[in-house]
Amino acid sequence: MKVYDAQSLRNVALVGHSGAGKTQLLSALLFAAGAVNRFGRVDDGTTVTDFDEEEIARKHTLSASLAYVEWNRNKINFIDTSGMANFLSDARASLRVADAALVVIDAVIRLLPGAIDDLSTDEESFQSGLLEYPQYTRPPSFRGMDVPEILTSGDHGAVARWRAEQATARTRERRPDLLPPAEEG
Repeated sequence: MKVYDAQSLRNVALVGHSGAGKTQLLSALLFAAGAVNRFGRVDDGTTVTDFDEEEIARKHTLSASLAYVEWNRNKINFIDTSGMANFLSDARASLRVADAALVVIDAVIRLLPGAIDDLSTDEESFQSGLLEYPQYTRPPSFRGMDVPEILTSGDHGAVARWRAEQATARTRERRPDLLPPAEEG
């Protein structure tokens, strides 16, 4: 077995709610890194980390398990944790030894009632059928790009109009097929 120095070791806990895809993601990572020669599937009971009969039958991780990959002369230990509320103690313990957490969130979680408030999806990317407008953060000037003055004006109506114009322009440039026929030209 190869010996790694402390600087070449990484411990990463996969955390998220039950059914988010943590185990399936880890299976894909192991396969892509060449750590395994087959792509395991949760539904088939062939993943590396869900090996217990009960886990295979339930198609859910019940206790934390470890798998590793060697990547760029580093050893990355992945800790696959359960997202089920009854087994969160393993996830908490895993986070205590992890250098990082890879949080897996199911993309359709926003559709579950109460998962997010109704207003937060109003400006969600692609919600209006357009690509999202450009996002700006601090500092106000970065690598020759400046935050548009309108965004610092405090005029919320003007900001909303600017965002709509930018979303339409970006969609016209990158994905004109998304625009209604009247707006294509």
